[in-house]
Amino acid sequence: MEITKKDNKELFNALVFCARARTTEEQPLYNLALIQVKHGKAIATDGHRLHVANTKDLTGGLYEYSKQKQTITLKPAKGRFPDVAIFIRLNKNHAHITSANTKELLHMCKMAKIMVRNEWQGSKFTFNGCCNIEVVCPDEGSMTGDVPIKTSIQPEVKIGLNIKHVIDALKDLDGTVTIGLPENGPMDYAEQPISLKDKTKYALVMPMRL
Repeated sequence: MEITKKDNKELFNALVFCARARTTEEQPLYNLALIQVKHGKAIATDGHRLHVANTKDLTGGLYEYSKQKQTITLKPAKGRFPDVAIFIRLNKNHAHITSANTKELLHMCKMAKIMVRNEWQGSKFTFNGCCNIEVVCPDEGSMTGDVPIKTSIQPEVKIGLNIKHVIDALKDLDGTVTIGLPENGPMDYAEQPISLKDKTKYALVMPMRL
């Protein structure tokens, strides 16, 4: 099955969004390199994040994904996809909800990523009257910046996140991003993911210890 951006831009963009959460490992566990289509939604995960998008035109099942310029190819696949139902339910059970301008938040995340030298280095996100992003690199120094948010978070939430995963989610979200936040856990470590979503797509990003 081929989907071109010219013929079905909405579906094309939805699949590109989901594919960013796939693992790139050559021998992934539980077929994490595949995309699952179920109940009109495409789902992909690498175990650290989850992307979901509406795909009403696709038949349910598991698919291998490949992309060549403006064409996506989906091939039916066999295997076992992880049970992600519990994580999808977490998308509806956040302690705090706020929102921000997607472009402003994406820009600040890209600025922060300049300081990141290790793919798995976390960045500290603090939500109170704004969203503050802080990255500390022993060799390069530190970077911090604020992005306005619609609703002030009290008490404030501090959470460590992989900045690349946040950027991958924000790239394809439209207009205003709705942000779902968990309660702080022990030592400012949240046990539940943060959610980033627009009207048709959402991402769950698991926290990191800093």
